[in-house]
Amino acid sequence: THVDPTCSVSTGSINVTTPVTTSTYTLTGTVPVVAAQTGTSFTTLAPGTYELTQTNVDGCTSAATTIVIDPALITPVAPTATHVDPTCSVSTGSINVTTPVTTSTYTLTGTAPVVAAQTGTSFSALAPGTYELTQTNVDGCTSAATTIVIDPALVTPANPTVITVTQPTCLVPSGTIVFNTQTDVEYSIGGIFQVSETFTNVAPGTYTLTVRSNLNNTCTTDATTTVTINAVPSSPLEPTIVTLTQPTCAVNTGTIVFNTQANVEYSIGSAFQTSETFTGVEPGTYTLTVRSTTDNTCTTDATTTVTINAIPSAPLEPTIVTLTQPTCSVTTGTIVFNTQANVEYSIDGAFQASETFTGVTPGTYTLTIRSTTDNTCTTDTTTTVTINAVPSTPTIPTAEIIQPICGVERGEITITSPIGTNYEYSIDGIDFQTSNVFSNLDPNSSYNIIVRLSTDESCTSENSFVIDAIEPISLIITCPSSITLECGNSLAIENTGIPIVEESCSDVTFTYEDSDLVNGCSENTGTLTRTFTAMDEIGTVITCTQTITIQDTQAPVFASDTLEELYVSCDTIPEAVTPIVLDNCDNEVEILFSETEITEDTCTNKYQIERIWTATDTCGNEAIFTQILYVECPIVVKNGISLNEDALNDRFIIEGIECYPDNTVKIFNRWGVLVFENKNYDNDRNSFKGISQGRSTIEKDKKLPTGTYFYIINYESNENRIPKTIKTSGYLYIKS
Repeated sequence: THVDPTCSVSTGSINVTTPVTTSTYTLTGTVPVVAAQTGTSFTTLAPGTYELTQTNVDGCTSAATTIVIDPALITPVAPTATHVDPTCSVSTGSINVTTPVTTSTYTLTGTAPVVAAQTGTSFSALAPGTYELTQTNVDGCTSAATTIVIDPALVTPANPTVITVTQPTCLVPSGTIVFNTQTDVEYSIGGIFQVSETFTNVAPGTYTLTVRSNLNNTCTTDATTTVTINAVPSSPLEPTIVTLTQPTCAVNTGTIVFNTQANVEYSIGSAFQTSETFTGVEPGTYTLTVRSTTDNTCTTDATTTVTINAIPSAPLEPTIVTLTQPTCSVTTGTIVFNTQANVEYSIDGAFQASETFTGVTPGTYTLTIRSTTDNTCTTDTTTTVTINAVPSTPTIPTAEIIQPICGVERGEITITSPIGTNYEYSIDGIDFQTSNVFSNLDPNSSYNIIVRLSTDESCTSENSFVIDAIEPISLIITCPSSITLECGNSLAIENTGIPIVEESCSDVTFTYEDSDLVNGCSENTGTLTRTFTAMDEIGTVITCTQTITIQDTQAPVFASDTLEELYVSCDTIPEAVTPIVLDNCDNEVEILFSETEITEDTCTNKYQIERIWTATDTCGNEAIFTQILYVECPIVVKNGISLNEDALNDRFIIEGIECYPDNTVKIFNRWGVLVFENKNYDNDRNSFKGISQGRSTIEKDKKLPTGTYFYIINYESNENRIPKTIKTSGYLYIKS
């Protein structure tokens, strides 16, 4: 049997129907020529003519059987077609095969949505979706599918509405219409369509709003109502004013009042207000403007400006030319202002044209000037003017009198009442002075003193005073008592005393002279005589004497910084240095030095050195300075022991250890094992005699073997009064 090619398989096959297992089958292609092949099943044979033979086991070959493989079937190409999508009026689409083949069958199948297959060349009333179109020829071969999409049905735009309608203003004489936006539409207000939803520069009139799909321009929707753009509004009338009030000194701003108009606001150059009256207007030039309350772009300015004048100047502060105070003869005052132009004058509230005020009673007054052109413009003085009280006649003068005495041959009168800067005084009625003192007056004379007010020469009083004759007085003085001073004290009279004036007719001056020192124990001690000479102002001279004794009872003073105590080692004992000695009287001081060593019987490594300096001055005064040196010597270790019982070197000797009872002694063998440890080592009962005492040794209380050992000695020293632990270590040889 054989199988011919199909629409999907382009080759055929041949199979031996009843094969004999012992035979060989050979297939040979003749048209086209195909090489011989053996077997019982032959596949992938190209269309053509083939001969099949059988050869048995004997090698005999049968006649050939001719078998024809038909040509391969042809699969048609995918069909082409046009389609029509739904519109606003038709909600379905259609598909038409472009060049149909009359012998073929065309099948359309819906995939999304699924639509049952239908045949033909024209397919209508198709719901929106995806379709596959195939072609099947007379051999039954079907082409690949052509995919065709029917778009969704178009949606008519929604009824158009507006977001904003902007009416014309005086500033912008056209309107603006803004649609509520929709997707995939164009907009129109009665003419052409545009993509933007905003229509500007719209002239006044009535408009129909329309939206159109930009997917299909047959899809349009008109608004149910029209939109009206109003006519351009009119500007207000030119503003004018009813009242213009200028500033004064009392109200230093102006007022502007407009002529009123309906439906307007008013401005004088800044913010608009509903009131036509502007108060508190500062001086300056203003442009009047009115603005419509229905359209704030509709404004009208006045063709001329309005000026608020500068605030009028108040008069200058008043000052006075003349102030005349009351006197004893004229009991009222006079005030005369400095004149100013265009003003009136006042001192008590009432104004007058004259700047002179006479007959002013005593009191305090405020000067005021007022403008004659604006009676609100007034200026007061910053300080008041006082008309003094009518002056009083001075009281009868009283005085203190300094009479002449011996040495002062002239007298002096001092007025004690009345006194003050408002009085003047005269002793002759002609010349007056501000001082209340009259000096250098002749004795044995009478003087008439006149007192008058310095502000009013007519106000006077007077009194008579007498300067007595001079009485003579003698000069008597008493010298200071004898005094004893310590050497070095000051001999100034502030320290030794000055004479007392018992009686004198004038001031007394003193001089003095000292004799040489005598009978002293040194050149700076002894007794001297001080002679005072006194003289008064009239030349009287008398003398007196004072005995001054200078003694030295103070011992010299050691001024050196040498310490009273020193703690030293025996190998660093300092040399004795003679200290510095000071004496209050002289420097001739004798110094003697001695030094003594003090030891203890029980301790050879500690002892004291006492150093004594004795200082004696020329008057026999003696001072002693003592210094103690506390000497400590380090211990000396004997590093060998012999245990042969000859009583020599039979214990560990540490010379000087008895001076340091606070001690510890440790001895180790060569392996570092402690063989001896003790406190308060004393070379005697508490000493190391070669016997093991360590806790770690095997044979305690036995003699240690010959060998080298290691010792550590710690003891407490007190160098310079500071407790200090000293550690000494080394090797110890033991011979058993």
